Amino acid sequence: MAKSGPKRLTAMQLQARGARPDRVKARRAEERHGKPTFLPLPAVRELTLPDGLTHPDAVALFRHVRTAYNMELIGQSVLVQACFALQRANECREVIDRDGLVDASGPKPTAHVLLGAERDARALYLRLLDRLGLLD
Repeated sequence: MAKSGPKRLTAMQLQARGARPDRVKARRAEERHGKPTFLPLPAVRELTLPDGLTHPDAVALFRHVRTAYNMELIGQSVLVQACFALQRANECREVIDRDGLVDASGPKPTAHVLLGAERDARALYLRLLDRLGLLD
């Protein structure tokens, strides 16, 4: 079945249209390896630790990625959201560990109410890291 959506230009077509050399190089690499490649870009602005990001794992991730990678503004925004998702997942996990997986206080035992929130936050975190190209 054919892929839907707009057709992507080949590296030769990009070069013929006068595209930036780094974009042509990335497309050539993509054509060779079959998946998108991300070239490091110069940082747009200095990224500071956002207010509210307090969990040690999220802060460590933020500081590592900030120093190891140069990102455009959109990548910085995705990084911040990934760190907040990690923080949210870890906070949910701490409460679940404290309270237990099962709530037996009602007429029948039920799963902890934060299990779904933790699962969703962790899934978002992994999806955003993949979007940034950090899981390869």
